[in-house]
Amino acid sequence: MAYHNMLLSPVQSLIGLSASLTSAKVSLARVLELLDTPIDVIEHPDALAISKVQRSISFRNVTLVHDGRTVLDEVSFEIPAGAFSVIVGRSGAGKSTIADLMVRLLDPDSGVVMIDGVDLKTLRVHDLRRTVVLIDQSPHIFQGTLFDNIAYAKAEVGNGAVEDAAREAGLSELLPRLPDGLNTVVGERGLTLSAGERQRVAIARAFLSTPDVLILDEPSAALDPEREQELIDNLRWKFFGKTLIAITHKPAMAAAADHVLHIKDGRVRERAVSA
Repeated sequence: MAYHNMLLSPVQSLIGLSASLTSAKVSLARVLELLDTPIDVIEHPDALAISKVQRSISFRNVTLVHDGRTVLDEVSFEIPAGAFSVIVGRSGAGKSTIADLMVRLLDPDSGVVMIDGVDLKTLRVHDLRRTVVLIDQSPHIFQGTLFDNIAYAKAEVGNGAVEDAAREAGLSELLPRLPDGLNTVVGERGLTLSAGERQRVAIARAFLSTPDVLILDEPSAALDPEREQELIDNLRWKFFGKTLIAITHKPAMAAAADHVLHIKDGRVRERAVSA
């Protein structure tokens, strides 16, 4: 019995080690696969700096094909600088693809995307993504506190500024429910937050950094009409004079816009400018 007890623990450790090695082998294969993935977006060696959008963001005959399907087909339009523009359309119409092209997560197969008449491919990627910020439907939340996740957008920011950004982004009702307020740890990928709350954390980051162009993909999907209107008002006030672009299927947000683009089947079907 004594020999049996002495042998049991090492055997259990060996069994656990075998399982860990198998898991590590699979993880390593996935990491190597990721490292070997070709880079689709390449920065030009003589890329130009950009710090401000003064006139417009424009698409000229942009076509993009993905997995054999034409997502955008000869799309041309212009979004004026300093306006609140809304892109509306059904799911799969190509709205989110347009947003990805604006920050060069993708490059078009043909045609050109421009800022102030300059092709995005000739600009520094870092400068572009600091000037044009995209908040998608599933923003990344880091393991850490809610404060750290919001303040990530701006170094050395005070507690008051983070609280204001959280309130303006529609997190007023969440904060009192958290055990430590802004100092509450939200978990890996924000597991303790709902999908709408995670997106509002990303919007709070934008309120802190105030980029020249802000693109929001379905920013009010999880909000009731009253909270949606409050968010619209806060966005228009905070980004007054800057370019604000919202991707949505909700008529309320489209009704509040200065400029509306209707996308259908990968093409611009209608353009409207509010009075």
